[in-house]
Amino acid sequence: MTRLSMTQLSMTRLNSIRHPMATFAVLWLGQTISLLGSNLTRFAFGVWIYQQTQSVISFALIPTCLYLPGVLISPVAGSLTDRWNRRTVMLLSDLGSGLIILGVLALLQMHSLQQWHIYTAVAAGSLCAAFQWAGYAAATAQLIPPQHLGRANGLIEVAKAAGQIIGPLAAGALLLQLGITGIITLDLLTFVMGVFTLLLIRIPDLPQPSDPTKQTQVASPNARRSNENSSNKSRKSWHHDLSFGWQYIRRHPSLVKLLFYYGMLTLFLGALEVLFTPFFLNLGTPRTLGIALSVGGIGWLLGSLTMSVWGGPKNRVKGIFVFAIAQGLWLMLAGFKASIPLAMIAIFGYLFTYPFISSCNQTLWQSHIPAEIQGRVFSIKLMVEWLFLPVGYLAAGVLSDRIFEPLMAFNGPLSQSIGPLIGTGPGRGIALLCILMGCTILGLTLWAMRDHDLHQLGRQPLS
Repeated sequence: MTRLSMTQLSMTRLNSIRHPMATFAVLWLGQTISLLGSNLTRFAFGVWIYQQTQSVISFALIPTCLYLPGVLISPVAGSLTDRWNRRTVMLLSDLGSGLIILGVLALLQMHSLQQWHIYTAVAAGSLCAAFQWAGYAAATAQLIPPQHLGRANGLIEVAKAAGQIIGPLAAGALLLQLGITGIITLDLLTFVMGVFTLLLIRIPDLPQPSDPTKQTQVASPNARRSNENSSNKSRKSWHHDLSFGWQYIRRHPSLVKLLFYYGMLTLFLGALEVLFTPFFLNLGTPRTLGIALSVGGIGWLLGSLTMSVWGGPKNRVKGIFVFAIAQGLWLMLAGFKASIPLAMIAIFGYLFTYPFISSCNQTLWQSHIPAEIQGRVFSIKLMVEWLFLPVGYLAAGVLSDRIFEPLMAFNGPLSQSIGPLIGTGPGRGIALLCILMGCTILGLTLWAMRDHDLHQLGRQPLS
């Protein structure tokens, strides 16, 4: 074979990896493996904290550290995602996360690991994750044609669901065999795999919007023209970079309303995460809780797989409405009777609908926002959505302990009126709260279905 033909063969192989769909497949695989490793370590950290302190409050600080730092840094992450190559952002994020875990492993080996080290590591990992997800979301929209974004986001939901199922189950078994040191070592290997797959692919740089000869073609010409001046201005200073994403969203009422509506759905998801454990423990045993977690995770996984194969409805806004109505009905069903099988069916159905809502929402943003500003806009979107989660955590705890559980106690104020319908005693206040959350979701969705701006968002590009 001649030297020329060898060169052509090498270029052909390289170009096959650089094909957008092949690039996304490699990217998705590496990030999925890395996510699984992160779930392993997060579970192990939680067990270690609880074993060391026997404190639920100390345990609850882990999800707080997991979300809040990422929320605070997300505007910076979005700004840098638009300035830098998206692969570079993800590479640095993976490397940073790997160094954090390596530091924890070193402290373990020196028998110096303390509680505050874990919180610091989780918070630092949250900062890296904010950059990771900003780059991942923007790179997905950059690589995948608009008509296939629904399937791509469905695959991302598959990865999240698989991590939620496999992570805790695998970590629980591996902790007995390998201990926390073995879990952290496995996590380091998954970071190596994530970096390796990123090195295999190429994500093109975005042309600078200030150069009119290199403007990137986007799905919405009107959105592109309306953003040329604002995007140029936003790159002049760090202050404009941080504020540009919010200013862009505010100029489009449909995006503001979609952000609020989806944020409320996220709030209820956060509340359910807190209520899930006491709800099932009041119905059964810890083994019952473990089975319920698996059933819910399977529902999430099956919904994600269905979304990735189907691609979702053509009108994404209507798709969100339909599955949100289903979510509300499932929540109401969970609370009407103190039945373990009924509650498991309800949590399966609720989490089955979640990937459809999440994927449709993400696809709407990706298909309407110009590629060169997605990092900044998505970072604001992510920040607002994440802020709803801790609100849901806190609200669920206060409402259940201080209001609804006392109301539905055996001799509580509502034991004679609502008690005959849903029962009384421990856990039935949570059941009533689930019913009211389901009713609220239905009410919010009916409001959203009547909104003209949201309907227009599902039919035509932003103006």
